[in-house]
Amino acid sequence: MCPLGSKIVDGSVAELMLHLANNRYIRVYLYDIDQAVYFGDGVFIKDNRPGSIRLGEVLGSMGGGKSLVSHSYPVKKNTWYVVTTNAKDNAYTVTVGGQKIIEYVDNKRELSSEGTIGLLTNGHAQFDDILVKSNVHITSP
Repeated sequence: MCPLGSKIVDGSVAELMLHLANNRYIRVYLYDIDQAVYFGDGVFIKDNRPGSIRLGEVLGSMGGGKSLVSHSYPVKKNTWYVVTTNAKDNAYTVTVGGQKIIEYVDNKRELSSEGTIGLLTNGHAQFDDILVKSNVHITSP
């Protein structure tokens, strides 16, 4: 479970990158332009050729990917939203302000299942009070 305070100050997106590993991640984001919350598959760097492409090309190839589920939601700039993402096995739930917005089951297990987290925006976003909880239970023999 990962609750996160998010506020878009400038730009149009505040994104949580979940299970970031090997340039792939799961993306959960608030999108001001479409007035929606999205859940999808992400690629951190689409064209990763260190030293062989210029900074502009690197920045142009960062972040994004296909959206798997979206749900309309009134996203306003300069407003705090508490976005909670729950990932258990291959099932994902996204709530905003305690309201369940998205449920997704990865039946084919194609999404990145482990890794680190990251935060991404296309302008200026603020993030606060992030809490990562693991539901792993260890039993001893």
